[in-house]
Amino acid sequence: MTEVPSAGRNFVGRAVSGGAWITVGMVTMQVISLAVFVTVAHFLSPADFGLISVCFVVLQTSKSLLIDNFANAVTRKSTTTPLEYSTAFWLTVGVSCLSFITIEASAGLLQRLFDIAGLAHIMQEMGAIMLVMGLGHTHECWMIRNFHFRALTIRGIVGAAVGGAAGAALAVFGYGVMALVVQQVLTFTVALALLWVSCPWRPELAFSRRAAAEILHFMLQTMPGSIVGILNQNCDIILVAYFFGSSSTGIYSAGKRLRLALQLAVATPVTGIAMPILADIQADPERLRRALLSAILLICAVCAPLFLGTSAVAEDVVHLMFGARWEAAAPVLAWLAAGGFVSVLIGCNDTVFIVRGRPLCSFYVSIIYTGLAVVGFAVCAPFGSAYLALPFVAPFILTLPISAWMVTLVTRVTLGDWLRATAPAVGAAFFMFVSVRLLGSQLDAIGTTVRLVVLCPAGALIYVSTLMMFGRGTTRTLLELLRKSTRYGHPGVTK
Repeated sequence: MTEVPSAGRNFVGRAVSGGAWITVGMVTMQVISLAVFVTVAHFLSPADFGLISVCFVVLQTSKSLLIDNFANAVTRKSTTTPLEYSTAFWLTVGVSCLSFITIEASAGLLQRLFDIAGLAHIMQEMGAIMLVMGLGHTHECWMIRNFHFRALTIRGIVGAAVGGAAGAALAVFGYGVMALVVQQVLTFTVALALLWVSCPWRPELAFSRRAAAEILHFMLQTMPGSIVGILNQNCDIILVAYFFGSSSTGIYSAGKRLRLALQLAVATPVTGIAMPILADIQADPERLRRALLSAILLICAVCAPLFLGTSAVAEDVVHLMFGARWEAAAPVLAWLAAGGFVSVLIGCNDTVFIVRGRPLCSFYVSIIYTGLAVVGFAVCAPFGSAYLALPFVAPFILTLPISAWMVTLVTRVTLGDWLRATAPAVGAAFFMFVSVRLLGSQLDAIGTTVRLVVLCPAGALIYVSTLMMFGRGTTRTLLELLRKSTRYGHPGVTK
């Protein structure tokens, strides 16, 4: 049985509905996650968070390198069959089992490599997450590809709530780092159970050699980019853990965690639906161009002010949420947030490369970023922890023009189009950043909470007024997108 190609579907309605559900899910899950993080941070040490961060690097490396690529090889196609999904599922399950065994066997080696006490035990406890990821990833990709975002949202919220409640309770009762382990394992397990219940697709006891060969061929193409992409995403944690230990890793991870929460909440509604939308319309170059430019404009208009605004008030945010002993995370958050929206733009471009069958473009961008980050870390590390995040932000700014240029080679988007979509919002956001920093320097005498209450609305007003004054075309486009989203209704409604 062949699935019906989605070329004739109403993309605007499905995209708006999917984006709305992703927004609801991500915002809710990040609120839950941050609430748990703030609670647990008062009972655990930075070293405990450093342990979990190193373990997650190992797990995410295995997932990104192996598990993700099997399902992506299928979901990127404009038309797929149940047999292809079943083949991807069994390949994914097999690789996840192999990854689990490898992680359990190599935990001691990892502990000796990083010289972090207790790492091996925690790594072995969290290794089971690999099995859970393998059992659910193909189902998740199937639901994304078929726009089942409502079920994915509910599943994610329930999993985060159950796991978070358990982790917070265990932290309060003195279980230490094991509270974080239980939180993660339980979150993934509950989400898997709900995913299998809600997903209408079921893997068959069938396997296609032809489909497997296509999937493995795609993996060979994407493997170089995946390897460098892993280093791209995780070289910061790896380098900080190796050279500065678990406590500094925990401090760095706290700043990165706040930036990631912001990124997931505000950027995922755009980037999360990019793959299925772009895959469906890839045969129409002009529609692909318009959709991509809309995504870029939205990312800049929403993400640039939020990321730069967070950077401007980073010290107040960290002090208010975590207290004085975590203040060293403030400069980390400030640097990472400043470059956060640039990272989102590059991620959007990477999606285009996958859809257009040009994964080597991502590879080239990633390898340039990683090389610059490693060199920058060697230069900045002697100046202390306040500058640990800088070498992982600056390369994003340097590689973004390269990534944008490569997009122009595989689509009809020109550099002029790209600049017109990005410049107004980024310029307004930068002006807002400078204004908020100057205003904040005049409000040192008042308390942290009051200062945030003053600075946040002031920043929003400055950004909106500046954008309306100097970016009228961007403003009109945003209002048109808002009008369309209102016409297509609330989450779950498509026309």
